[in-house]
Amino acid sequence: MRERRGWHTVRVTAIVVPSAVPEAGRRTGDSRWVVLRKVWREQRQEAAQARVRTRFIVAGIMALSAVSLVGNILTPALIRKPELLMLLTPHPPTLVLAADRLTYVAFLALATLRLFVGDPLHYILGRRFGTRFVSERAKRRLGRFGLAGCALWPRAETMVVAGALEMPVRRVMAANLLGTVLYLALLTGAAHVLFG
Repeated sequence: MRERRGWHTVRVTAIVVPSAVPEAGRRTGDSRWVVLRKVWREQRQEAAQARVRTRFIVAGIMALSAVSLVGNILTPALIRKPELLMLLTPHPPTLVLAADRLTYVAFLALATLRLFVGDPLHYILGRRFGTRFVSERAKRRLGRFGLAGCALWPRAETMVVAGALEMPVRRVMAANLLGTVLYLALLTGAAHVLFG
């Protein structure tokens, strides 16, 4: 059984301790106290570990956001190097420019890696905190389409909802990866239409 408190999840362990009988005397009471102290200690340790894991997850997401922000700031200076700009801030315009400069295989490999790297973190974030920070539209969309929604909308908020719904992680990541590759294939086609 899990109980949500603050910024982490605490697993509440229910134990049944036999009540002290008169002939057991002080020994039974002492053993009950030792068991309870052990349970409380384990719960505190688990809560501390959950806080540490949450900090790493949030730090990873913030680092990716910071890299993207740096890419946005440096866009005028890096406009002639779209492949580098794509790795910093993978927005559709930079992806289209990079698709025109790189080979098809190189573009798919680099762009897929950049777009996919943050998705497991968002999935874990949703698994831990639920959908409190996600729009109702994203919840309804994934609730309607299920696993196919992870392929149709391979983005961060979709991963958060999938994690909150406790969808199978391997299937979610496979669908998300497939959707990312298809999305990049469409952008590659757009690049060929625009630049010939």
